[in-house]
Amino acid sequence: MHNPNRTNVALRETFADFGRAVAAALNATPDDDGPGWTHEAEFYASGSVRLKHPAGWRLRIWRPRSTGHMSHRLTVTGCTPEGWWGDSKDEITVASNRPAPAVAAEIRRRLLPGHRATMRQALADRAQEERYARARQAAMARLRQALPALEPYGHDQDGSSGSFYAGQAIGRFPAHASGTVRINHHGGSVQLDLHSVPLERAVRILSVLDAAHQPLSGTLMPRALPRSAPELTAPARIVPGEVVAAQPPAPDGASAAAPQAAPPARPRPEAQREEPAIRVSCTAAARPELQEQPEVLPAEPPGAEAARERLGRALEAAAAAAAEVREAAAQFRALGLSEVHSGHPRDPAAP
Repeated sequence: MHNPNRTNVALRETFADFGRAVAAALNATPDDDGPGWTHEAEFYASGSVRLKHPAGWRLRIWRPRSTGHMSHRLTVTGCTPEGWWGDSKDEITVASNRPAPAVAAEIRRRLLPGHRATMRQALADRAQEERYARARQAAMARLRQALPALEPYGHDQDGSSGSFYAGQAIGRFPAHASGTVRINHHGGSVQLDLHSVPLERAVRILSVLDAAHQPLSGTLMPRALPRSAPELTAPARIVPGEVVAAQPPAPDGASAAAPQAAPPARPRPEAQREEPAIRVSCTAAARPELQEQPEVLPAEPPGAEAARERLGRALEAAAAAAAEVREAAAQFRALGLSEVHSGHPRDPAAP
């Protein structure tokens, strides 16, 4: 009695041995991708086996039919990554009675050149899709941070859509309106569907969407502006000196001995003659510890020098006018006149 299970096991082992031989033939003459082909047995009613390479290439050798004309032909298909929906026509057929080295040569000549280009495009597309998925996840995280009431749909695998409801009856967080959110494939825009939005909030939402009249926005960045005029600073004044002697006051009628280089003392009031005389020498540079600290005057405000010059000119003009007044008054007194009335002198004897 025929046992189909035993037949299938034998067919699987036959194709596994054939796949092992094809992989060995491909590794015997490696190309730019190098060796590393392995086989993986499959269970298929008509027989099949898979070949894999560390570079990412995957091939499937299978027999479409177990009877008829196609039972004598093997189909070799280049497999693309899961989830890639590109157009792939990387497929050849070979006679099933050809040895494994001949099948490996046909695969290397007719299938692998085009399949490598397809796989490079498929891997690049898959990497791009992974970036899009991360962008959608990041967008949903930002939206949920802005509105904690937003809950992603459970059936959505990448969490790119969700909903929220008004009030506190549904969900853990309240919302002022109800609606749904759907993030686009690239993660750069969002489809919003809002319901029962209060009027004032609807006005605010629409004003934000108005592209014709957008207010200026940004961050204030303070910066230092240059002065219109340099600050006027007075130079430091340093008066060096050293206390070299203290003499008691000389008795009446006697003169105290003084160094020849010292200038004659100026007369002082009687109330101050009981104090000791202090002599200051200009040789204080030899004693730096006794030098006075520099006197730094406060900075003058802008325009002080111009005001000082103007005041000096005014004082000079006033002094000249006062001298002229004194001369005129002396002339009037010499003529026996005492005052001026309406610009003319008047005799003091007149009533």
